[in-house]
Amino acid sequence: MEVLKWEEMTVIYNDGDTSMDLFIDDLLEMLDTLNIRIMIYKMEVANLITSLYQIHKAQFPNIQILYITTDNPETESHVMKTVNDFDFNSNRTTDFRVKSKWLLLTFPVVIKALDEILTGLCHVTVIHHSVDGCLGVNTRVKKENRNFWTPVPNFSRVQDIFPNVKFHFNGRRLLIGSLPYQLIRKKVINDTLVYSGWMVDFLEDMAADLNFTYEITEPKDGSWGVKGDHNSWDGLIGQVMRREIDILYSEYLITAERNQIMDFILPPLATSSICIVYRNTGEEEETWSSLLKPLNTTVYIMLFVSFILLSFLYITTETFPLLDLALEQNREYPKSWQICFGLLGCLFLQAGHIHPRTSKGRYLYASWLIFCVVFAAVYTANLTSSLLVKKPKIPFTSLGELVEQKTWGYGLLKNSALQGMLEYSTDEEYRKAWKGIVRQNKTDPSVLPDEIDDLWYKVMNEKFALIAISAIKHTIPQNDCQLSVIDRIVTAQHSSFAVPLNSPLKNDLERYMIRRLDTGLNLDLFDLKQSESCSSPNPYGKVQAFSIDNIKGSFAILGIGLLLSFIGLLLENSLKFRKRLNQHDSE
Repeated sequence: MEVLKWEEMTVIYNDGDTSMDLFIDDLLEMLDTLNIRIMIYKMEVANLITSLYQIHKAQFPNIQILYITTDNPETESHVMKTVNDFDFNSNRTTDFRVKSKWLLLTFPVVIKALDEILTGLCHVTVIHHSVDGCLGVNTRVKKENRNFWTPVPNFSRVQDIFPNVKFHFNGRRLLIGSLPYQLIRKKVINDTLVYSGWMVDFLEDMAADLNFTYEITEPKDGSWGVKGDHNSWDGLIGQVMRREIDILYSEYLITAERNQIMDFILPPLATSSICIVYRNTGEEEETWSSLLKPLNTTVYIMLFVSFILLSFLYITTETFPLLDLALEQNREYPKSWQICFGLLGCLFLQAGHIHPRTSKGRYLYASWLIFCVVFAAVYTANLTSSLLVKKPKIPFTSLGELVEQKTWGYGLLKNSALQGMLEYSTDEEYRKAWKGIVRQNKTDPSVLPDEIDDLWYKVMNEKFALIAISAIKHTIPQNDCQLSVIDRIVTAQHSSFAVPLNSPLKNDLERYMIRRLDTGLNLDLFDLKQSESCSSPNPYGKVQAFSIDNIKGSFAILGIGLLLSFIGLLLENSLKFRKRLNQHDSE
């Protein structure tokens, strides 16, 4: 007991004679000196199941039992067989197999009877009188899928008494419920169903760490889980509610409603956002306004305000000099409109015909000229970049813009958490998006399909946008330059896998997740880095030869200038012709 360092334990014994009661009293007195909290059960076959449930509820996950037997192997065999098979009949609510440690104070004849019974219990050690009258200790060891008894030579460590502790789940087979989506994919290879993807790799690592094997099963209806009448669910969620599977392992968003019917494993497997995925159609941005695109609207407004303010100050200082010499004041001074045109010409690096007559004017003019040189350099660089590099036309930049436009369709996976988020949201933008999907679904059911592959087909072959969890971008091949992602429409959406309510597996799975975080393996799927650039040829971001399309905005300005000049010429000729007619009439 000093080696085990148990703080609490359960003592169970079979009903015997007076000597058994005296032995129990002496044992309890000894355990009391070790400050061990004791629960005592006199084992009765009629109440065996109830007693085991009580013990499990009181001590889980550290179920530590001292079982004092008699020399009746039939009773002990019945009790231990019931314990061995208990988890198979408890509908995944107990875990005596891994979480209970048994010390059996028994007789050699009982050990032989237990040899074929203890197929599930991992931690069993027997203390018995050997043939020569000495005290013997044997422990149950599992090696190469075989269980056998082995003597315990010393008691210096817990692993000496219960050697299977280091094997965690001891190769236990778990039933995993799952459906392929973004991070779990499936395909048939040589008539064998094979699962792959990031979450499958993660499951393999978890199985190796906790030492369990698994079998993946899918719901017969192929549904993720839809709520029906009387709070019933179908699909994967229905399976975990009915405790038909050990782990629901797929990309499930954690919602308040789901958290009431199953236990999510925390910390979450992923923290992601809502994104929009669409295919680049090859359309390019309109270039009629290419001359204006190097600068945004705010810059043009500030430039106009600066020009007006500087023109006013310059004209004022030059027209009403106070401290300048009379020679400067008497110098011939151009008209205000000529000054404005001269200052405007500085923006196009056409300075030189303005001659300030005051020192204040020279300061203003010099600062304005330096500003114009820098401005022209920045504008020229951005203009060159915008003309030489093709830019794809971005049809929308947010969920609101996607909903408002009429050219692109959009949809999402049916019966997903994302559907519930949009359908029952109080946000007007999300509700509009859901109404739009419902409206499209009346004529085109493929916008709200049961299979993600149907949505991918529409994305790749139509003007269609997929609304999904941002983890989907990590499933896009790095050399697939056709697809674009608008990320983080809604942030901080947690997703994880789950177990049935009050599952005994929850503590171990959550400790594993915490260990993964402590070792620096970030589970945030935003940190699954992929190359931002395409490895296949990409027409966007590549320098192209000049074409008429690139500079048609410049030709438009030239055309406007020619048109205005032509109109001015017509007006001048009309006025001149009219003047001649008037002169002819007067003669």
